[in-house]
Amino acid sequence: MNSMLHNNDPYDNNFDLIAKSLKYAEKFRDKTFVIKFSGKVLSNVEMLESVLQDIILLKEKAGINAVVLHGASEQISKVMDELGLNSTFVDGLRVTDKNTLKIVIGVLHDINSKIVWRINQLGGRAIGFSGVSGNVFMAKKRNEELGFVGTISEVNTGIISLIIERGYIPVIFSIGSDGNGGSLNINADEGAGMLASALHADKLIIISDVLGLMKNLNDDGSLIREITFDGCAHLLEGETISGGMLPKIKGCMSAIEGGVGSAHIIGLKNHALLEEIFTDQGSGTMIIR
Repeated sequence: MNSMLHNNDPYDNNFDLIAKSLKYAEKFRDKTFVIKFSGKVLSNVEMLESVLQDIILLKEKAGINAVVLHGASEQISKVMDELGLNSTFVDGLRVTDKNTLKIVIGVLHDINSKIVWRINQLGGRAIGFSGVSGNVFMAKKRNEELGFVGTISEVNTGIISLIIERGYIPVIFSIGSDGNGGSLNINADEGAGMLASALHADKLIIISDVLGLMKNLNDDGSLIREITFDGCAHLLEGETISGGMLPKIKGCMSAIEGGVGSAHIIGLKNHALLEEIFTDQGSGTMIIR
């Protein structure tokens, strides 16, 4: 019998992998994870399917309270192009006039419905809504240059907690209320960071179109697997982070500052979410205090 347990035995390796996975599953049971993804995920049917399967497994099998927040930047830009409208960004944030805001809300609502439908089709249970519902995101205008883009002033988690308690997965799209009957476009990375803090989440996980935080975007071997809050601040000071990665890093730092255990940026790879959570090496970048 003992001869079957030598170091090169594949069954022994599988046992180690399973044992480690179970260790993490036990550690994270009943914890809350905020999982954010954008239009890059939504435009890749195979990757979206993988992400949603992972989220259902986290909720139904591992007992983790998964809270989903999504944007749809790529899809919004596509609709604007079709209408002959220009998409303008400042530091990764979309300049939003009244017409653009209507398009943003319409596209996000449509995609939210499709995500919820697919989760339910795959055997999960999800409820979708905007950050306006239950005043989840209260916001004020960021500045005149960006137009109807909001910066979050308050996060209310009552409706989310109620949905979690009922055994459902909340799926939220990033629109906020200005407190006067109007809506504001909220950057989903910023929203995810503040939502994770308000929910006292154990993890914030942002799924990106790159593997994680990279020293060189053209070299997969330059992936930074772990970095501290101060390390991120140093990179921001050096202006080595720009474009769409800028709000992602700021969202992660906001979460860490708000007491979230760790923040993660992972790429579009089959079951990258499970790999990041249930293996020692992970699949992307983990940001810690």
